[in-house]
Amino acid sequence: CGPFGGANSSGFAVYWRAGENSYGRVYSPIRRYSASKGSACTTTANQFAISVLSSAESVRCSNKMALFATSTQRKNWMFTKEELYEMRATTLQRADGSTFNPVWFAERVAAPAERRIRDICTNIKLVLKEWDDKVVGITACVLMKRFFLRESFKAHSTELILLSSIYTACKAEEYRLDLPQIIRAATGAFESEISAREVLEAELHFLSALSFQIFVHHPQTAMRGMIYRYQQEREKEAGRLSGTQLGAFEKELSNELRKLFQRANKMLDMLLYTDATFLYTPSQQALGVLYAVSQKIAKKKLAEMLVTEWKTARAAAGEESNDTVMEAEFEALVGGIKALAEEGTRLSGLVESRMRG
Repeated sequence: CGPFGGANSSGFAVYWRAGENSYGRVYSPIRRYSASKGSACTTTANQFAISVLSSAESVRCSNKMALFATSTQRKNWMFTKEELYEMRATTLQRADGSTFNPVWFAERVAAPAERRIRDICTNIKLVLKEWDDKVVGITACVLMKRFFLRESFKAHSTELILLSSIYTACKAEEYRLDLPQIIRAATGAFESEISAREVLEAELHFLSALSFQIFVHHPQTAMRGMIYRYQQEREKEAGRLSGTQLGAFEKELSNELRKLFQRANKMLDMLLYTDATFLYTPSQQALGVLYAVSQKIAKKKLAEMLVTEWKTARAAAGEESNDTVMEAEFEALVGGIKALAEEGTRLSGLVESRMRG
């Protein structure tokens, strides 16, 4: 695999035609779930059974890259805005008969919960230097969102669900982490402390609500592959250069890629505060973000490459249309991603101001 996670580094459109490639992992449920008591690898017979069930999707992806097009995420966790509203309204109505307010839910429940997950994962990172708080935090946020689609936030302890999300994300991303370490990292984050026993006891219900589907495909993976493809295209230009010109070109390209990566990552972080994970595929998110940030950073070649790949992917999927229609659809995609990123920025700022206040 290429350094950015693509199964075919030279085939940019693979992220569209074959489905999004996620992180390559070798799954071993027995090894993963048979470590010492209290770790992310549980030991009791009941917990071991839960763990094996929760890894069913992982076993399906054993020893190979998982394709988004055939994943449970594509099949069961992609919705329209109307479907999301209906599901949440129905869930809340069933819980206590109240009316669902999407703005209140986003500002008072979802966004603050996501910020807490990120803070807890950051606290763990400070202790475990080699621990990837980024990928675990993103997966935890997505799992938490999935849970509250099917279960009412009024019927469950949000704090307990947050810890369950992080605990399960460690399993999904193959990071062995002691549950007490997660609990310690959350110290002071909640009004009341949550014990390790409470998290373990809640695990079966949490996984059941997710239908034991804990594998998450991330737009960051597709984004890295797209940037790598762009880098390859730009490096072809170096063949005509030498000496001082070549050095200047390499420095310019390095700065361009760094800025592109940083700003795209920041925009993806803002999307995580929204329903983007349910509304757009990982590759759509990556494409929209890269196109948006490339306008002021990258050469025109990147924008042209993204548009071309959009058309190629549509044609490969049997959805070929005339250029005018496809360009209009592409603009709608980018516009939708930008709007969600702006909403995510607003929610992030709102949470930040309340924390300071």
